[in-house]
Amino acid sequence: MTINALKTLNLRPRNRTGGDCVVLALTFITGASYMDVEDVIKQHHSRYMKPESTRAHGVFTEQLFKDEFTIFGYKLTKLDDSVMNHRLWSFIKDHQNGTFFVKIYGHALVVKDGQQYDRADSSVNCPVLAAWIVTK
Repeated sequence: MTINALKTLNLRPRNRTGGDCVVLALTFITGASYMDVEDVIKQHHSRYMKPESTRAHGVFTEQLFKDEFTIFGYKLTKLDDSVMNHRLWSFIKDHQNGTFFVKIYGHALVVKDGQQYDRADSSVNCPVLAAWIVTK
């Protein structure tokens, strides 16, 4: 079994730069367009957004999702705090089935069926700070 079989997400419009990992992850999860996901986040969570981009403040992910969040028919339900005992590599190893939105320090990514989906290679040694399971 390969533990960090990275699948690169190239879903960002050409005029966008970094700081949009939450939008990229949700675009991958939902299949909605990048701009539609960005608009939903900005409409409903504007007080957590920097005005010029989708860059997140330190508490953004927790404030955005809390324990449960629905976007484009996909429900994200926060897993219990036991995931905080994982490094990213062990989270991937232990979650070979299903889709998960995962928060590590300063970044968010998707783990789907034991594969890491990300815009770049995140360190698999980073601790998992929180994770949400995705259901339709």
